[in-house]
Amino acid sequence: MGLLPSFKKIERDFTGGIYLPPLGKMPGLSIRKPCQVGDDLYLPLRCGCGDVMNVLVSEGQDVEKGTLLAQGDGHQYLYAPCAGTIGGRTDQYSQANAVRSTLIFHPQDCDISLTERQSSPKTFTPEQARHENVFHMIERSNIIMPENGMPLWTYLKELGEQKIDMVVANATPVEPTSNGPLAILHSFPGQVFAGLAILKHWLDAKQAVMTYPYHFPIELETAQEWQVTCIGISEKYPHAWGRSVLRTLQKPGRRSKGQNPPVNAVVFDIQLLRQVERLILGGELPTERIVSICGDGVGKPGHFRTPIGTPLKTVLELAELSGDTEHIVEGSSMAGTAIHPDHTVVAPTSDCFMAIRPFPPRHPGACIRCGQCIEYCPARIDPAMLLQLIERGRDEKAEKKGLRACMECGICSYICPSHLKIAEWIGMAKRHKELRD
Repeated sequence: MGLLPSFKKIERDFTGGIYLPPLGKMPGLSIRKPCQVGDDLYLPLRCGCGDVMNVLVSEGQDVEKGTLLAQGDGHQYLYAPCAGTIGGRTDQYSQANAVRSTLIFHPQDCDISLTERQSSPKTFTPEQARHENVFHMIERSNIIMPENGMPLWTYLKELGEQKIDMVVANATPVEPTSNGPLAILHSFPGQVFAGLAILKHWLDAKQAVMTYPYHFPIELETAQEWQVTCIGISEKYPHAWGRSVLRTLQKPGRRSKGQNPPVNAVVFDIQLLRQVERLILGGELPTERIVSICGDGVGKPGHFRTPIGTPLKTVLELAELSGDTEHIVEGSSMAGTAIHPDHTVVAPTSDCFMAIRPFPPRHPGACIRCGQCIEYCPARIDPAMLLQLIERGRDEKAEKKGLRACMECGICSYICPSHLKIAEWIGMAKRHKELRD
């Protein structure tokens, strides 16, 4: 018997969390190719937590698809997304996730062909997952964890020293309109389930679990073929955060009699799982990203299969960016980072960009001690108290009261009737503490 019941509908998940209203039109679940992405690509030479990679090719050199272009310490690699010619380096493009230097790449064909093959074998044994060739492929793949910028290989090595009971795939959207995980699961179910099964065997975990919105028509037969348990949950924000999902799965009453809660569980991104399957079973390097463009600032929101290095403004144009858009945010509208679209490229960790039109300013007032930020906080901390401690310079006391437990989801600021910028202050205090440490 597994750790959790199969196909169980969970109506209410945890005390914290809210149901967000959609921001703009709801994107469909189909995934589109960018049309005529034939202009220069700007391939990031620094992604996540790595240093700037060393370029291994020369300007003017012609290369084939999959050629290793640059390499850095800590399992950082850069591959050619297609056949093309190497240009120079430029700092014209930068990004909030620390992309600073890029390598200009001239595709030879203006219509970059992105693979669409969906076939996968239905069995994958632990022995296959632990084969030495699989180790080598993951190590050199440049698959990056979007949550922390760490190469997947480094993360798996750290997890390998622990006893993992459960691997979890989370398809719950971070916000209603940023439903990229559902689009990937809808279009490539076999690839996602296979990627989860591969990592389950690699980590020698007992069970693989897919969490998804309970109303989503998930392919149960495909999940069963890959021995993945499906758990339907609500779409309360911030369920796309791994800790929120794990807390839901650990909640009493959500397991059959005699089952124990998952002690050591790890949550993986849906797109990362597809990359794992394509790498191990399809032999394809992760040279593309499925990028979601949504928000009330675009006329045609959607999900785009886009080569890494594509200027973001190219994809925004396909989504019909509105002329009065005030902000482009990478990530969610509540907890994302504002970026400049003219200086941003699609990076190995890019997932969602939200275009936000102007909205009335919210003027902060005094805390009225209503307690709503406490009630809805998924981290079970007192955000208002932390804000007061931070304002008084009592960072050490704030840390003892749960400063580091904050996941910076933004609920406290969103729900606050006094419009206090609680999440912003807590986030600044956390980074200040990290710099001092």
